[in-house]
Amino acid sequence: MAIDGEIETAISEPMITETVRVLREKFEWPPYDLFAARERLQKVRRIVDRRKRSPSEDEPDSRILECAAEAGSEFIVSEDKDLCG
Repeated sequence: MAIDGEIETAISEPMITETVRVLREKFEWPPYDLFAARERLQKVRRIVDRRKRSPSEDEPDSRILECAAEAGSEFIVSEDKDLCG
């Protein structure tokens, strides 16, 4: 849906970096695929500046909450149970 322009997605550079790290370390993606994933994330999203605005003791959660706040997001899509509520 994001690729087709039906929805707008928001992501921050720290979130992209973390995604690439997980794909490399946990799923052992090769460098070419990691580069392609980074490029794709940068094309189908709106990059927002990361600012310390959201209180969270969990750094990955903070990245997501800060991005959502800065983008004015209506929804956060995540499998992280800490973010669901």
